[in-house]
Amino acid sequence: MGGLVFDALHRAPPLAEQVYGMVRHRVRSGTLQPGERLADGPLARALGVSRSPVREALVRLVAEGLLEGGDGGVQVPVPTVTAMEEICDIRRLIEPPAAHRAARRMNEPARCALEAAVEAARLADAAGDVAGFLEANYVFRSVWVGRLDN
Repeated sequence: MGGLVFDALHRAPPLAEQVYGMVRHRVRSGTLQPGERLADGPLARALGVSRSPVREALVRLVAEGLLEGGDGGVQVPVPTVTAMEEICDIRRLIEPPAAHRAARRMNEPARCALEAAVEAARLADAAGDVAGFLEANYVFRSVWVGRLDN
């Protein structure tokens, strides 16, 4: 081709993957509230896509436990006191040794990301921004969990 150099083309992720990521982010950040219902038709119309990728994404999120299935759609689970106590008990057993292993594998970019997440959480807390605090907490946990092998 006469010495022309082209950059590689990158395909956009499949629509179902994009819908999955968007809904997952909104659930984890608190933008979608516990008990909030999602139906594939209205969500597909809002996103300008067909119902198939929306259904695929919602089924995946239900399988992962981030959403609960129900009549005519899915909803963000409403946590019970018992469920939260059980989650905290399990996390207290698992996370301290995991965090210790992650700390030994921490590099400078990860340390900076942790510090930024802590600062974001402090600022969100001071501002009473629950969604911002949840997002910062999610980023903080994702960074140190990302340093683990499994």
